[in-house]
Amino acid sequence: SSVALANPTYQQAASFTSGGPRDYDNAVKPDVTAPGVSVVSTGIGTGTGGATMSGTSMAAPATTGVAALVTQAHPTWTPEQIKAAIENTANPSAGAGGIAPYNLRVAGSGVVRARRAVDSVGLATTGGGTASLSYGYDPADGSVSDGGGGASGYSIISADSWDAAIEMAKGCLVLQGGDQITVYETFAVM
Repeated sequence: SSVALANPTYQQAASFTSGGPRDYDNAVKPDVTAPGVSVVSTGIGTGTGGATMSGTSMAAPATTGVAALVTQAHPTWTPEQIKAAIENTANPSAGAGGIAPYNLRVAGSGVVRARRAVDSVGLATTGGGTASLSYGYDPADGSVSDGGGGASGYSIISADSWDAAIEMAKGCLVLQGGDQITVYETFAVM
């Protein structure tokens, strides 16, 4: 039988959530978000009982599980490609399965979505093997590649959520299996 547990804030960042960017290089952190508040799991010393806990210790296993599923589905992918699949498919929206209010500084790319990450056939990465643009001390380059699943279409858009401008080549591109393209962007604070 199933038991319904009240958790009205499951789509919100925890009140104790810290945010990025990281101090030494201004990288965007966290990369993604996972359920981590009022999670019922096994409890030490409870016999067969559970414990309700909150924090990174509860969210990290969910994200690790998603990484394991992506690795199983794509055994030839590098760690950077697996991370890109997780970040590229995370849900930043305030709707079902998302987080509200969404804030890049505390939610990263959004809430992890296992099925979408596993089903990834195309990946967008940035310089250094990451999957998020970070305007720290170094200029950022990026690439888009097909993960071997056939032709993939990508829309290149520019989102302006700060008093800043992001310039990218706008349009649409289609990659065939194994193709890769480099995308250059510039960032200017207005």
